[in-house]
Amino acid sequence: MVDLAELSVVELVERALRSSFAGDNEAGNQESFEAWEAIATLHKRADAETLEAGRHLLRSDDAWHRARGADILGQLGWSAAKSLSEERFDALVTALLAETDARALPPLIHAISHLHEPKSLPYLLPFIKNDSAAARRAVAMALHTSWGQSAILALLELMSDESESVRDWATFAFRTSKIDSTGIRTALIQRLSDDDKTTRSEAICALAQRGDLRCLEQLRRDLGQDQTWDDCHIEAARVLLARPDEDESSAQELLDGLNRAFPQETR
Repeated sequence: MVDLAELSVVELVERALRSSFAGDNEAGNQESFEAWEAIATLHKRADAETLEAGRHLLRSDDAWHRARGADILGQLGWSAAKSLSEERFDALVTALLAETDARALPPLIHAISHLHEPKSLPYLLPFIKNDSAAARRAVAMALHTSWGQSAILALLELMSDESESVRDWATFAFRTSKIDSTGIRTALIQRLSDDDKTTRSEAICALAQRGDLRCLEQLRRDLGQDQTWDDCHIEAARVLLARPDEDESSAQELLDGLNRAFPQETR
């Protein structure tokens, strides 16, 4: 078995390039375990040689090479998030602004998001209207509500995207944030009737965390049907019932508890 740690940067990059874009999937690439093992090994090397290798790929005429350059630079020095962060940020933003192939946009956006830099916001915002659903989803995954009103408004817009996965990730951003406003709650309530179960459950949980009982009707409806509820529904019910995270009540037991605790709601 080859010890990847013993391979040169050139050899690891060659291995990383062995997979390619999937022809029928703009969202991603035809990954191989071996390729990502090589990339993970490169991530541990926060040195000038690996940085330059990633930069070189970003300047390639080949979109797959540019995507792989982003994959390498995004988490370079993963154990030390700030390793060469300025150099990586500049290279990735420059590549993103110049990119013309939609397939390379998601890796570039994801790579920038790994830097957790609020200053990336103005570079990411234009892509909420990109024709590529994969690019819009990458932005929804990248934006943080803590980055201010522009980021919040962008996420609210993405919550009504035509793509289920985009709506899901944008809604997830508010489930994992304590920020609150009338506009946020209104957007979450609109997602209570979403055709996508995951998006709907994220909205239910986000509203429950904010103590908004307008999620109760849909929560009850979903908990009462097999194959409709998921972990978000369970979390939402626990929050509303002030149960601890380690509570192991079943979906039916939680539903019964909600009906007892909130009998005034129409069932």
